[in-house]
Amino acid sequence: MKNRLTYFFLLICCPLMAQQKGAVPYETALKELQAVALNYAGYDFRMDFVKKTYMDISNSEPMSVEQGSISRGKGFEYRLEQNGSILVQNNSGKLIIDSAEMVVLLNPVDSIFNAVDMNAYFTKDVKDKYSFERKEEGAVVSYIITTANAAEGTTTFTFGKSDFLLRSMKIVLPRSNYFNESLDDTTEESPLITITYSGFRSLKTTGADLFVFDQWITKVNNVYVLKQPMENFTLYDLRMPDNQ
Repeated sequence: MKNRLTYFFLLICCPLMAQQKGAVPYETALKELQAVALNYAGYDFRMDFVKKTYMDISNSEPMSVEQGSISRGKGFEYRLEQNGSILVQNNSGKLIIDSAEMVVLLNPVDSIFNAVDMNAYFTKDVKDKYSFERKEEGAVVSYIITTANAAEGTTTFTFGKSDFLLRSMKIVLPRSNYFNESLDDTTEESPLITITYSGFRSLKTTGADLFVFDQWITKVNNVYVLKQPMENFTLYDLRMPDNQ
């Protein structure tokens, strides 16, 4: 009899203890999502990520896998490394090193460089546009966010319950013919994109050289030129003349 009662407890009670799920008011979601965003609005941090894209949510194998890291320094300092390409930004410009195309692009400073962009959920019309479902499981919390008409698909943020650091983001696009592989292709897919985050760490004492251009370019007579290790690349300076 005791064993039967134990089995009944495990079968019925444990799932209830492990997982809590349900729709929540926007005010509840806003408080927690802002706490997550606050972690990535500051300075001097770095984190790693793995991004997988699936042709359809039913597929078990991704069509592409990208991995890299995001670093944020002070002011406009930002660095993105992803599958052999590097973007480095500081107060003087934004440098893109594209190893596949063998080019180096020097662009003006970009003021929009969010490590994690959640601003869409903090606007005034959010209450009418999105619904928020909260799921708590162990040490993590997930928010499943859906538009009222499902036209934008579904986005899920999963983060630590105590540290509010992102564990993952999942985007499911609404079903449509995205890939159009031939003229008579009418197949509809619901693509899935997953991004897993890890290794969030401080750069206060180790990140000083992450945001300088010295590894790739240098100034000669007030003009940027490629350094010797980049001799097979082509440099394009796309900044306005007044900013050079």
